[in-house]
Amino acid sequence: MEYSQIILDYMSKKNITAYRMSQITGLSESTFSKWKAKPTSKIPVDSIQKIAKQFNLSINELLGETETTTSLSDEEKQILESWDKLDETGKLIVRAKIAEELRRLEK
Repeated sequence: MEYSQIILDYMSKKNITAYRMSQITGLSESTFSKWKAKPTSKIPVDSIQKIAKQFNLSINELLGETETTTSLSDEEKQILESWDKLDETGKLIVRAKIAEELRRLEK
């Protein structure tokens, strides 16, 4: 099943309209209409993050990929939750620190 259809189904279960979701997430209402007309899995990660956050779910949970989530350690889940709280600048800083650490380990 395409990701857009999974999201639309979840919205339907929660009785959230495309209009309301667009107000909450900042995504256009037409985005949801397009997904309904032509389901797709090509959705920007930041859009999926906004939708998942609205439902208080991880991206994996929202998209029905719970096996990945449940296989993570508590520490890994905490890291992912922290990641979701970062703004774009914070994410850039973390990526740079990880790259720096990986270069250090390769020496």
